[in-house]
Amino acid sequence: MKILFVNNTENLDNIGCKSTSYGIKILLSNHEVKNIYAEQIFQLNNKFLNHYISKLYYKYINLLSYRINKYIKIRLIKNKNIIKLIEESDLILINGEGSIHDNRITSITLLCIAQIAKNLDKKVHLINCTIKNMNDCYLNIIRNLDKVVVRESLTKKYLEKNNINCILGADAAWVLLKDSISKSARKRNIKSNRILLTGGVINNINQIKDIILKFQGRYNIHYLYIDKVDNLFIDLLASHNIKSINAKDIFLKNKNSFFKLLCNYSFIISGRHHINIFAYYLGIPIIPLKSNTYKIEGTIKTLSQEGKGIKNLDDLHKIIIERNAVKKAINLSRRNFIV
Repeated sequence: MKILFVNNTENLDNIGCKSTSYGIKILLSNHEVKNIYAEQIFQLNNKFLNHYISKLYYKYINLLSYRINKYIKIRLIKNKNIIKLIEESDLILINGEGSIHDNRITSITLLCIAQIAKNLDKKVHLINCTIKNMNDCYLNIIRNLDKVVVRESLTKKYLEKNNINCILGADAAWVLLKDSISKSARKRNIKSNRILLTGGVINNINQIKDIILKFQGRYNIHYLYIDKVDNLFIDLLASHNIKSINAKDIFLKNKNSFFKLLCNYSFIISGRHHINIFAYYLGIPIIPLKSNTYKIEGTIKTLSQEGKGIKNLDDLHKIIIERNAVKKAINLSRRNFIV
């Protein structure tokens, strides 16, 4: 089977996105795969794609249509291969990840690629996705796809409320963890007096400050730098003499060294979805912080008995995902790739 894999997060520096990409590639290894990566997605600009983006915006978001189309003309360049790649493929596999929410330009671009493929009578699967707050015109594209696999239960509930059939899966990063972590990397230092802190995409500097004030003195706090979003906290961390660790440098050099690093902390406080998944897999207690989509809360509710009873993340303290739930997540993640 010839698969066209559309992956918006492949070339980003974020280690969580890279983990997802690695997991997907592991399970696509028996197929002939061509890829459209992040740079190409942001650069797509041909008459077909512009037609769908313009049509959707003019019909449903008139006030934004001029601004978005101006953005397209300025920021995107021609890529004439998109139609050819679709026509030569048996299946268009789109990694939704956390990209499809709040009518963002990335959301719309991915869905326009899906619509173009459907208009060319191709099979389209949207996998590994969290979806939230999309206008009905975009939900209608999702509604007509051949297969939709979500990575947590809250997205499933949201789509079903909007009459969209979907399959409950789990994040593709679980496949990477099952495939690549050595036993030695999973050995925990339970007597550690250190905790690991990392923020999230919401960028709540007051929340991070409150966490530091609450735990500093009782614990030695380290901050895990994931990507440029964390630049917001540099001055705050310096003022409290908190050491910052660059996640990407360690992860790309040796994944097991990175997972071994995580195991040296008593617990982790994190608003990063994939750092939370790593902690769940390794058996590290975690205090999860809110994110901008369902991904963190939805994953907890899907896998944790404690999580099923909570109303919001403000109610949570430390959570540990049981080993049987980890096995469940790994099995659910494989649902992304039943083609």
